[in-house]
Amino acid sequence: MLIVMAVIVSTTWIVLSGVAILIVRRRTKVARGTTPIGVTILKPLKGVDAELDENLASFFRQDHANFEIVFGVCDADDPAVLRVRRGMAKHPTVRAKLVVHRGAEALNPKVSNLLGMIEHASNDVVIISDSNIRVRPDYAREMAAALDDARVGLVTSLVVGDGERSLGAALDNAQMNSFVTPGAALPTLVGNATVVGKSMAFRQSTLSAQGGLATCKDLLAEDYIIGKIFESAGYEVRVAPTPVLQVGIRMSVGQFFARHVRWSVIRNRLVPAMWLFEPLTNPAFALVLGVATGMVWPMAIWAFALCAARDIVFPRLLGREIGWLALVGIVRDALSLGVWLATPFYRHVNWRGCRVRIAAGTRLFREQSAFKPVA
Repeated sequence: MLIVMAVIVSTTWIVLSGVAILIVRRRTKVARGTTPIGVTILKPLKGVDAELDENLASFFRQDHANFEIVFGVCDADDPAVLRVRRGMAKHPTVRAKLVVHRGAEALNPKVSNLLGMIEHASNDVVIISDSNIRVRPDYAREMAAALDDARVGLVTSLVVGDGERSLGAALDNAQMNSFVTPGAALPTLVGNATVVGKSMAFRQSTLSAQGGLATCKDLLAEDYIIGKIFESAGYEVRVAPTPVLQVGIRMSVGQFFARHVRWSVIRNRLVPAMWLFEPLTNPAFALVLGVATGMVWPMAIWAFALCAARDIVFPRLLGREIGWLALVGIVRDALSLGVWLATPFYRHVNWRGCRVRIAAGTRLFREQSAFKPVA
């Protein structure tokens, strides 16, 4: 019976996801000064995210003994340039460089930026981190320490959404804490690398031996593919124990929906069979089945209880206050069903001002003009 399967799968998924986060969080953290390896932090930027100054400042405050920061923009007039220069002026002792370039020939705008930046990295070990991420002072040291193990090819991080001051932002942070982060931690822990590119570290030389960053230039899910490249080459992909903070303050419900349709399209193009069964992990799906079969109250009590437990426990495991995320959990789950239903109707994605067609494997294609030149 489908409703029984939905109850079993969603409950099992949530319990195992919580266990995975707990296992990762209990890993031994590196002690100060044990990893002097040089690290280059790559920060690709476009525009000004919420609290960008404080996000960037957290990287200037790293306690690692040997690190540098390379910022990159593809437009000299990008408003992020002023923020970077301000941060560099406030932290003159930190080795930092701003690279302004035209971007590489890549359909993925983030990879286009990174390809123009990475040649300026002085170190083999690089950490790629998004502009809306904030970290603790031991971040670079912890990421570098994991790469001391020769078996490890790539290190990624748990991501915790925080800072919400609007309903859309609360929904987005709840989605990150209760679905995206557990959905990356659990498979990666059992040997099926699922990397979220908001935070990842690797050796340039190792990736170059497998084709380099350019192999992902026309793929939207460059983070997932890079993880699979390391995994296929026989390396372990490891999740670091300390979460990084995704700062999400204001977002409309419409923006939340659009963002997660894009992410759902990515999952659909990467692993369509797994995407097809996603609703079974969602308590709201079982609730819908309960309404359809006349089991409204039992399913409602179960769904609300499971969502509340998940949305109370997961944030605590990730190290943040619960806030009002527990109040939006079932709403987020219901909207996620809408996202899933809408996904097959999308052939294009909009990201960072770019509209591209997305095919299997998240391969990107430029939109062809509907008009042909007259001969």
